[in-house]
Amino acid sequence: MMPGKYRCKRLSVATLIATVYSLPGIAAFALPPSCQNGDLVFREGDEAISAVIRTIDNSGFSHVGMFYTDNDKQLIIHATPGENNTPGGVITEPLKTFTEHARNGNVFCYKVNATATQRHQAVSHALSWLGEPFSVQPGKGFYCTELVWYAWKYAGIDISPERTTIVLPFLPEEMIFPQNILSSAAIYPAK
Repeated sequence: MMPGKYRCKRLSVATLIATVYSLPGIAAFALPPSCQNGDLVFREGDEAISAVIRTIDNSGFSHVGMFYTDNDKQLIIHATPGENNTPGGVITEPLKTFTEHARNGNVFCYKVNATATQRHQAVSHALSWLGEPFSVQPGKGFYCTELVWYAWKYAGIDISPERTTIVLPFLPEEMIFPQNILSSAAIYPAK
């Protein structure tokens, strides 16, 4: 084998690897076909707050949003502190944008065991809070798991019957974390 050919092959492989890793969304998350309005999309976020949540929560996830469609667009409504050039508070964004902030591509959809009417109620209720601030303090806004819990509670389904107790001076005593929702009998992995 000629040295030039070998070197050229090595450069081609290196170039291919660099190209694949530099393309945003090359391994874009695709929802399982069974996902419906109101189902929950969990991710391991790349935001600073996600690192804090990972130290408390053992689920492998640090963020959750509620999936819904509008004119065939796949969207997520969620509460975010406003990192990565994203406005803070309760916002909607395309599923693709939501999943781009997943650390190591760690994104999964979980179905909520609900009727079509309950799904409509949960999504409508979550959307009614668009523009509300992000906050972990009770009554001052929403954090991600709290938003989806309230929306589903309004629809008659408690997706987080358990809470995690936090002992920090600036946080409420009990909070809802991804692991609390994932342990609920009301949700299951989408297929």
